Amino acid sequence: MVFVDDNSCDGTADIIEETARQHNHLSIRLIRRFHRYGLSSACIEGILSSMANCVAVMDVDGQHDEALLPVMYNDLAKSSIDVVVASRYVTGGSTGDLASNRVFISTVATRLAQSLSKTSTTDPMSGFFMLRRASFNVLANELFGQGFKILLDILLAGSGKLALKERPYKMRQRRYGESKLSAKVIVDYFLLLANHLLGRFLPLDFVCFVLVGVFGSLVHLSIIWFFLRTSSLSFLECQAIATFATISLNFYFNNSITFAYQRLRGKKLFKGLLKFFSLCGVGFLLNLSISQNAYLLVHSWVVAGLLGYSISGLWNYMCSKTSIWKS
Repeated sequence: MVFVDDNSCDGTADIIEETARQHNHLSIRLIRRFHRYGLSSACIEGILSSMANCVAVMDVDGQHDEALLPVMYNDLAKSSIDVVVASRYVTGGSTGDLASNRVFISTVATRLAQSLSKTSTTDPMSGFFMLRRASFNVLANELFGQGFKILLDILLAGSGKLALKERPYKMRQRRYGESKLSAKVIVDYFLLLANHLLGRFLPLDFVCFVLVGVFGSLVHLSIIWFFLRTSSLSFLECQAIATFATISLNFYFNNSITFAYQRLRGKKLFKGLLKFFSLCGVGFLLNLSISQNAYLLVHSWVVAGLLGYSISGLWNYMCSKTSIWKS
């Protein structure tokens, strides 16, 4: 059994180490990760650390039925299928005591995932499955590796080429921990879909950076409009205020979404913000210079503001990729 622990503070690693010492050391493996977070990436590292021909992924909060493991293994051993999915939505399966709102969210996400993954599985969002290590090796380099839905990531990377089989299971009541559903999980879900849809054409971080930039440009123009209408400040002063506020806002969203897999935390977050402003200083000066001259030429604060913002935005992306969130 391989346990991947993201440097948790609940004593997980200590318990696993003590258990391993009491039993056969070779049967239990612990991987402790520092400055890397997320269930999908933990599963990927855990699977790649194993030499087994077949690997299963399951939660340890009590919801998944461990008695199904030998059944799933026999399915793989006696056929040529690639993945066995423990499904809540086939005959004999059940979502158990899951709240109605959670069932609705899960159903909507499942329908969308089914339409994009080109597979016949009824539960592409399942967190309980078993697959051949050889099949995983082929797809490993194509995985998004962010968020919590590792099975969906595998199915999307497989593009309908994986042979599947389903086994029903009844979701039990959670005995440990708490639900992972949050706004971040929902964002990660859509980023996963976007990565497999757009990743072949454009890097996902670039797409996210542009979307954050579009939102920032609206905020930028709104700030300029507000101060021009409500104060006696010049356009140059309004542009400076708007630029400062937008850079701060863009840093926050890029750290939370665009470069979430390398999110800065604690002291690194503050240092990253200072470094972001420092490296964007050149872009900031270019912004002011270009926008001011554009305003004098065309007398349009919209055109001037967007032009200056675009120049600083391009510089921000270059700085982000090379100095702040290094790939």
